[in-house]
Amino acid sequence: MFHEFCNHIPSLSSWIEACYSCQSNLLMGNHSVLSCCGVQQGDPLGPLGFALTLQPIVDLIQSEVPGLSINAWYLDDGTLVGSPNDLVSALEIIEREGPKIGLHLNKSKSLLYIPPNVDESINPLPSAIPVVHQGFSLVGCPIGPPEFCEIRVDKIKVDKIKLSLNLLHTLQDSQAQTILLRSCLALPKVVSVLRKRYHSVDNRTVNKKNQKKIGRNIEKAMKKA
Repeated sequence: MFHEFCNHIPSLSSWIEACYSCQSNLLMGNHSVLSCCGVQQGDPLGPLGFALTLQPIVDLIQSEVPGLSINAWYLDDGTLVGSPNDLVSALEIIEREGPKIGLHLNKSKSLLYIPPNVDESINPLPSAIPVVHQGFSLVGCPIGPPEFCEIRVDKIKVDKIKLSLNLLHTLQDSQAQTILLRSCLALPKVVSVLRKRYHSVDNRTVNKKNQKKIGRNIEKAMKKA
């Protein structure tokens, strides 16, 4: 990470070295744990440091596997689209180069999407990588047939908002409740759900249904508070 900051953003390299050249102590009650690996959670420069560290691997994939249709990354969420052979080549690069900079692929958290009409026997990737056929979520956004997307948005996203709103009154602190409702649980959640767009003739109807459902739960939470 120090090397990448020196190369790309030298004006920040001294600050990063001051922050990360020594292991910091994480306090857990009366216990202290050394932070020895990765960037600090909550550090505003942490995502940038991770992205700069990962970028050489992304560039290497781009140059050595030019046949990929998509080689896109948002921090540690990578999306690779291409032929079976190209996917194998990209995976080999990740597993070869990642450990050199402290990055290790978690195959169980990876995902291979094979459309329903494609023979699964062509799958060349390790069996430890789960395979799905109906659809998947990319950075929280469902991608797949309309039925799959509606279920993901309605049952998972909206129900999570409902659960959080139902617990709001347990804080017994009106100021904390108001801050959370305004900044986390109300409008941002609604916008997040409504921005989950997918190809469906019923998209507007589904979004209106979710909007009404969230609105009812916000009203209930306000009454409990």
